[in-house]
Amino acid sequence: MDWAASVKHVDMSKYRHDNLPSPEDPLFLDSLSGSLREIASAATDPLSEPSVSVEQFEVQLRRESFRLISAATVASAGSGSLSDLGAFWSHATLTCWHLIFMSETDSSDERYEGLAQPQLRKLPIILLEDILESCPLPMAVEFFEKYAPPMFPLLFGPLLWTLSLPKKEGPESAATTGTPAKPSSMPCWLPFLKLATNFLKRLKLHTPEQLLEQNTKVTGSLANVKYQNAVSSIMLILCQVYPLADKSAYRPLGSQNDQAMTLLEDEDEFEAERA
Repeated sequence: MDWAASVKHVDMSKYRHDNLPSPEDPLFLDSLSGSLREIASAATDPLSEPSVSVEQFEVQLRRESFRLISAATVASAGSGSLSDLGAFWSHATLTCWHLIFMSETDSSDERYEGLAQPQLRKLPIILLEDILESCPLPMAVEFFEKYAPPMFPLLFGPLLWTLSLPKKEGPESAATTGTPAKPSSMPCWLPFLKLATNFLKRLKLHTPEQLLEQNTKVTGSLANVKYQNAVSSIMLILCQVYPLADKSAYRPLGSQNDQAMTLLEDEDEFEAERA
């Protein structure tokens, strides 16, 4: 599937997931339930500094995510707990998108003022990385294949990946479309590249090619096929969401070390030392 093309044509005002309203709906937070609603309510406290609210929001989301990861890993069957983890991550991703959207479009609601920060934009990818790294590989592959694709319109769409506001129908303007930022300032590009690289390393240790190199008998099991399909999916996503000119490096922008000093001898000192 061409994720890049599909994301460009998503109307976020009509986007629905589970029984939740569109993340553009001002009443979106009221539709949340359980611990996520409490965490989101604390993050939108108008008496707290936005930076502190975002930091605490990340801490609480990751803490709850690890609790659900532990429950899914310990459970004997795992399917029920995995669905709880998938629902939590999906709803948390929608909540992050909603907070950023309201912060950039609704200046009258002081609850959202200043929340559109880079850390909040990349938080869904950080949570996904925690899940893929902490879960056993079969469970991580199942989670990625089942729960990640429905969130691609948010992860690789406006506000998170491109930083611009969703496009509206009618005449375009700076207020409705925004101005895309330069690749070097995209807060989600590096975290997703890190996530994909680490997940590919885990997957390639269990692909038939790697097993053959280790002189291990390859049975062609269903698990190996799933791992190969997951590798192909991630490589396809990387090809579609990053521009061809992107260096895809962890540190695309270098910095000069002005503390390093090299002392050179002049000609007289050199001749005197040789004498």
